[in-house]
Amino acid sequence: MQENTYFMNPEDAAEMARLSLQDLLLTKANGDLFPVPIPEKSRVIDLGCGPGGWLLALGDTYRAQGVTGIGVDVDQMMITYAHGRAESLDLDNLLFEQMDLRKRAVAVSR
Repeated sequence: MQENTYFMNPEDAAEMARLSLQDLLLTKANGDLFPVPIPEKSRVIDLGCGPGGWLLALGDTYRAQGVTGIGVDVDQMMITYAHGRAESLDLDNLLFEQMDLRKRAVAVSR
């Protein structure tokens, strides 16, 4: 069994909601997903993506420009949630994978 490295319980619905709201608030505080438009066909990685809110917004906003993204998080429940949201939004340009970034990274295939 993998050690839980979250300082709060990631399997708690309130924590999932808090992280999703945090995504929205940080994006709004920054003015947009990026300070400048990103080039077509860019590939983006979101390390520690949690429930994937920022990457989901990016994937939806830049889908027509061919932008793809991958989100990684240590907690499988976060990844399952993010993957489910991507599927429900038909965002096939996004991929979510469980990974502990404190350990050696492995290649993720699409």
